[in-house]
Amino acid sequence: MPKTGTKSVKFAPPLPLMIIIIVALLLALPVVAAGCRRSSAPQDENDAADQNRSGATQQLSLASYFPLTVRSTWSYLGEGMEYASFTREVVFARGQRGQLQEDNGGTVIAAVYEITEDAITRIYHAGEAYEVEDLLDRVAAPESEQVVILRTPLAVGTTWQTQGYGTRTITATDAVVETRAGKFENCIAVKIEGEDSTLHEYFKEGIGLVMREFESEGYRVTSTLEEYDIK
Repeated sequence: MPKTGTKSVKFAPPLPLMIIIIVALLLALPVVAAGCRRSSAPQDENDAADQNRSGATQQLSLASYFPLTVRSTWSYLGEGMEYASFTREVVFARGQRGQLQEDNGGTVIAAVYEITEDAITRIYHAGEAYEVEDLLDRVAAPESEQVVILRTPLAVGTTWQTQGYGTRTITATDAVVETRAGKFENCIAVKIEGEDSTLHEYFKEGIGLVMREFESEGYRVTSTLEEYDIK
């Protein structure tokens, strides 16, 4: 992430250590995805039902960017490092909560998200979750460990702090993202600024996360939607 101020000399860590750092950062960052159709081939989102986007994006339901339907799956194609590719599945959903299981080939992570009118929040997560277990009724993690993914108003400039996960800012509500799963317009772009890294995430209404772009110390890692199957 570009910084202003006095320049300081940094010595880049050896490549293996840098890769370990990037893997750790990516695993710590939650991803959300959901949607309304099956897709394994590129498609044009322009055929979706027209909606009034003029100054009213913030009025859209947060849930439309994070609908949780059990057995829905997503596959992301990664570039830049081995563990940037991953698959996800909604394994449990009840009330305002849903549980996602993510497998990147190196580990499996279980995460519980809660959706309210004001925010989408990861309230609990566990690593090395190789056995599928219903965690929806687990007591939420301390507030300092929770991560707000999106919050209202869904408008450019909305900013919030998440302890340990950087400053998050909505930078666009009309971003266009092209992936193997199709071209997605009117995406919400969120910029996450950490101490030594920057992450951009793009969310499409009715689909969820369509792209993630991570940059740190000259490294660039991307994960883009390849296919999805919404139940």
